[in-house]
Parts: sequence; structure tokens; C-alpha cells
Amino acid sequence: IILDANYPEAHIAIAKIYFKDNVLQFALNELEQAYKNKSRIKDKQDLYELLYLMTKIRFIEAYETNIPAIIKEKYIKEGIKYAKEALTILPDSLDVLYILGVMYYKNTEPDDVSAKKTFETIIQLDPVHINSYIALSELYLKHKNKQKSNYYSQKAIEIDPANERARFLYRVT
Repeated sequence: IILDANYPEAHIAIAKIYFKDNVLQFALNELEQAYKNKSRIKDKQDLYELLYLMTKIRFIEAYETNIPAIIKEKYIKEGIKYAKEALTILPDSLDVLYILGVMYYKNTEPDDVSAKKTFETIIQLDPVHINSYIALSELYLKHKNKQKSNYYSQKAIEIDPANERARFLYRVT
């Protein structure tokens, strides 16, 4: 960074250290520096990691911290943007797809159709992705489609019979 302050891979490496130590704001600052110079990143894996970490940090900040709604909405929109970019590089990334699905579903202005499609894509890629079955069950329950909600909660229970959330959803449907 001393030799080239705009070298994105160095900023990504520092961001990973901050992220591992749960110093998210410092990690994000480094990632934003790298993002400004993303055109210089030659390795697709490095670019994917940049976008994945930005997505993950925005997800954590939006859903695991207590922030005002207007900031939360901004973080979700940014997270969705970074997730979509990451998926152009690695379209089968279950981690990014799941975060994207949750952001669609739990957004202040939910996009339930996109969430449903995203969770269905995950299940096609990984038929035992229990969290996607649970999310679909919750989504259908939200729309008062108890039959489909029940179907997805049963699928989740087949994967993990002890899963409390799946068992609760099954009982309420």
C-alpha cells in the first residue's frame, strides 16, 4: 500500500484480517478502497472475494446490529447490489445466493418473488440446504399458503428432524 495506495489486492488482504477479527467498519473501509480500483483486479477469485465480503458485511450490519431503519435499508440495497455483482462471477455461490434471498425477503420493501426464486435456485444446487426450505416455508406462511408452507417445513424436517424452526413451522401449518 505504501508503494501503490490503489493496489486492490492489498486492501482485500487487510480487509480479510479486519473481518476475521470482527472489526467490520475497518474491513469495509479497506474493501471500499479495493472496490474503487476493482478494474485493476485480474484474478476473478479476488474480485469475487471482494464482492462477497462486501455483501456479507452489509448483511451483518443490516440484520445483526441495531441501526436506524433508513440506514438498514441503505445497507440492504448495497448488499443486494454487491451480491448480484458477485453472482456474475460465481453464479452457483450458495453463500451469496442465501444472503441475497434473505435480503430480498427481509427487506423493508420485500421482493418475495425474487426471494422465492433465489431459495428455489439454492435447493436445485443443494437439495439439503435446510435454511432455504425454512425460508420458503416462512415465505409461503406469510402469504397464507399453508399447504406449500407445510410442504417446505416437512422437507426441512426430513433433512434435520431436530430443527426447532422447521418443527415450529410444521406445527403452525
